[in-house]
Amino acid sequence: GSLLAAVDPRAAEWEAKLKKLAAQVGSKGGLGALLVRVVSGSNLECTDDRCDAYVNVAVDGKTQRTEVVENNMNPRWDASPFFFGVLSASSVVRLEVFDDNLLGDEPMGHFDLQVSKAPVKVGLPLLPHRLQGASRGSLEAEIAFCPAPAPAAAPAAAPVAAAVAAAAAVA
Repeated sequence: GSLLAAVDPRAAEWEAKLKKLAAQVGSKGGLGALLVRVVSGSNLECTDDRCDAYVNVAVDGKTQRTEVVENNMNPRWDASPFFFGVLSASSVVRLEVFDDNLLGDEPMGHFDLQVSKAPVKVGLPLLPHRLQGASRGSLEAEIAFCPAPAPAAAPAAAPVAAAVAAAAAVA
């Protein structure tokens, strides 16, 4: 099978939504937009005999979370993507796995990625991210960053201004 066969058919729709959000964030001085889609976990380290896992995704103080997958050390969320506005180049996305317990949720590891190092294309092949803070386990997630578009007026106006100045200098 080709790599293209693995691309989610909704990738084009998600990319359009990501670009729209990036433009909105950019118009308010932000850096762009981030898509995070939590797909699956493997060999998670459970704190008790049951593993009821969910994932918190946090960027710039905003958090979203997946549903809980009950009683599974290899959960598959295949969640719809979360979208975040990104404020700066130093922003970090953190994906943290928790075991959902009545007496308080137990952390089962996390990984961080600086937004500026995220791929800029939606629909790339997924890579497992080794969980930190746990003796084992990994998380498969799609992360894509879309920078805000440059303001349209500035680049278009600059060559015109230069041409007008050159014409004035000749005259």
